[in-house]
Amino acid sequence: MGFPKRDGFDLDIFSSRAYNPDYLENMWVMIRVTAVEFQKKIGLYQDAALSQPVTVTRNGRDRTVVISAEEYHRLKRRDREVLGLDDFTAEDLAAIRDAEAPADAAQFDHEAN
Repeated sequence: MGFPKRDGFDLDIFSSRAYNPDYLENMWVMIRVTAVEFQKKIGLYQDAALSQPVTVTRNGRDRTVVISAEEYHRLKRRDREVLGLDDFTAEDLAAIRDAEAPADAAQFDHEAN
């Protein structure tokens, strides 16, 4: 008895979540594959990366993620410009100093640690 298939892949190469049909139907699942498996079937995983990221592991740890060129360029467009204090006017600095985060932003406080 093999693993069920989804999008042409055996589910044993997906994340280590236990197979749950409802989970898979309602959630996007990232492909996770060892470096050895990736080298053996590079064309397959390159094709898969056109529609979803493919995580390549080495020694059990995430090492690289393969994504489509389109996704890479989308992410690069989202890069932010870094500004120094000299780039702001006194009015800008006052507005930043007096700004308060919305109450629902508190849910992200743990990320500051």
